Amino acid sequence: MRCMSFLFVAGILFPVIAIGQQKDSVLLPFHRNVIKFNPTPMLISGNIKNITLSYERLVKPNQSFVIQLGYLGFNPSIKDSFDIIMDVKRISEFGINFSFDYRFYLLRRNQYRSPDGLYIGPYFSYYGYKFKDEVTYLHFDTTRYSNVNGSYNFFNLGAMIGYQFIFWKRFSVDLLIFGPSLTCVYSRWSTDGNVDEQDEETIISDMKDKFREKHPWLAPFVSSSGDNNTATFKMFFRYSISIGYHF
Repeated sequence: MRCMSFLFVAGILFPVIAIGQQKDSVLLPFHRNVIKFNPTPMLISGNIKNITLSYERLVKPNQSFVIQLGYLGFNPSIKDSFDIIMDVKRISEFGINFSFDYRFYLLRRNQYRSPDGLYIGPYFSYYGYKFKDEVTYLHFDTTRYSNVNGSYNFFNLGAMIGYQFIFWKRFSVDLLIFGPSLTCVYSRWSTDGNVDEQDEETIISDMKDKFREKHPWLAPFVSSSGDNNTATFKMFFRYSISIGYHF
């Protein structure tokens, strides 16, 4: 049912491309490049290290491509209460977000020169994140230590609609309003050290629960089952706000 919803949205958006390209007189753009800062990942995750930049290039008066690249990180569940875990310390983490968009600006609808105005188009995006935490836990009243490793990989193929404002021919505010996608998610959780199977299951289950509580928008992608290696297909969506310089 979700896949049919995605195809329905795509079926509405993409035929409009042909209509948006028809215009007797086309206003040439003032400039062809926009470099932008996207604070959305920083605001959603609460992590100020999630800096994301993008570059847009007009290839035709009404078409452009956008490449986005940024860091992706999440705050660990330190000082949270668990069943058997006493403490969690983040040892290392690395994350990346990448996307490639192709935009069609609807010249018949828009009053100003591209890249100012309403746009639609397809996109591909990837979100990858891995971490290692040191966990202190209780085992029959004995304090033990172990490392927990986790990783998530999101592959998204979707369609988007948005609106970009260009002020004074130089400054941009880009609103990606709605971008549904079909998403493949691969996740993996594991522990290092001499951890028995029951403790491992409890530790990972506790950490998954806290991750879902801290980041509810990612909860559908965090498996609650005992399977620590999963691959699933789900519907996802994308939205963002960016500010930039047009040159």
